Amino acid sequence: NLLNGYINEGFRKDKMENESLPETVINYIQNNESNILNNAFFWWQEKMVYLLYKYELYMGADMTKLREVMKIGRSVEHILPQEWEWAWVGENDSNNISENGKKINDEIKSVINGVGNLLLITVSENSSLSNSHPKDKCYQSCSGGSYDLHNLKNEEWEDHNNWKNLINKRGENIFDFLKNFIE
Repeated sequence: NLLNGYINEGFRKDKMENESLPETVINYIQNNESNILNNAFFWWQEKMVYLLYKYELYMGADMTKLREVMKIGRSVEHILPQEWEWAWVGENDSNNISENGKKINDEIKSVINGVGNLLLITVSENSSLSNSHPKDKCYQSCSGGSYDLHNLKNEEWEDHNNWKNLINKRGENIFDFLKNFIE
C-alpha cells in the first residue's frame, strides 16, 4: 500500500501544492526570492551553482569550456569580492568610516552574496584573481555569456555607486531565467 501510494500520489503529497510539482517548485522559488537575490552563496549553494551553469549556457557561454570548468573543479567567484577594499570607495580606514561609507557598506553587504554577484570559474582562476577590484578582473576560464559581458563592460564596476545596481540587475536576470526555466 505504501509503495502504491508513492506511485500514485508521489513521495511528499503533504508538501505538494495542488498536487503539482511544478507549482510547488515555482511557489518555493518565489517565496525564497530574497534568499536567491541576496544570499544565494550561503542559502543553497549547490542548487545555485546548477542555476548559474544553466544560466550561462542560456546566455551563450561556450559549452565546452563551461563543462571543463565544472569538470576540473569549479569555484564560485564573487565578482565584487567579499573582502573588497575600502580604498575603492574613497575610505582609507575601515575602523573610522564616514556616514556615507557606512551606507555603502550596508548596501554592499545586502547583495554581495546574492546570485547576481556570483560566477562560475576554475579554482585556479579564482585564486589568481584573488580579491581584485571587479574592474580589473578579466575572466578567461570560460567565454561567452556573462564572462564576455563582464570582460567587455568591466569599466562599469569602476564606480562603487554602480555596484549594488549591477549586482541587482544581473540577479534579477538570473531570477527571471529561473522562473522561466521552471515553468
